[in-house]
Amino acid sequence: MKKKLLIIDDEIDNREWIGELASSLGFLVEEASSVDEAVMKTTQHQFDLILCDYRLGRQNGLDFLKYYRKNDPNTPVYMMTGFDEVSEHQVYLLQGNGLFYKPLNPEALNQFLEKHLV
Repeated sequence: MKKKLLIIDDEIDNREWIGELASSLGFLVEEASSVDEAVMKTTQHQFDLILCDYRLGRQNGLDFLKYYRKNDPNTPVYMMTGFDEVSEHQVYLLQGNGLFYKPLNPEALNQFLEKHLV
């Protein structure tokens, strides 16, 4: 069975290229552009991996992480940001699994996704 990835990012270009890469590796990909949309998707589907941007309009990725960890403490959730306003420490305090800084390196992201397919 294919693993499911949720990409949460308000920038469509980021969602698309990450989604295309993940699909080419064998993931089933869902996308969300906001915290509210991500919450809705996580109530409808079980995911194996979540990549979540920090800045998401009026809310942020840490808001999603707080909500999500109340319902699913086990699915890996990695934050992404192009800014220095969030730290790995903040992510780990909310039981996130890691932090990627944008712009994302396609080769490094490819290797990361491949590891999560195993």
